Amino acid sequence: MARWPTRFLGLRRRQLFNIYVLVGSVGIVLAVTLFTLQVSQQVETQNQITTRLFSSMVSRFWGAREDEQLVQILQIIRQSEVPFIVSDNAGRPILWNAPLLGIPLPDDFEALMREDLDAPTD
Repeated sequence: MARWPTRFLGLRRRQLFNIYVLVGSVGIVLAVTLFTLQVSQQVETQNQITTRLFSSMVSRFWGAREDEQLVQILQIIRQSEVPFIVSDNAGRPILWNAPLLGIPLPDDFEALMREDLDAPTD
């Protein structure tokens, strides 16, 4: 009956086992880390694409000023679980998802458009 050698390269079997476990653990951690980085890069890319798409859609609908389309935008904003603020070219906020941010939307958007950006009111 063949027996496993008690020594290999001057190391005992227990030492070899410990080395195998260490190398295997490092390999698993490295594989999980690389996979996580790849997934996070894909999520970031999808986030950028979604943001561009949504901002393009909002700017077109907002420019059209049609009530039906504005209602659709507000519904999408309310359903979104990501806090965001849509602003105009001057940096004035015009839409945001109020439930997540805790800041209610104004009743009069025209008053919001007249707001002085250098000295805003509450």
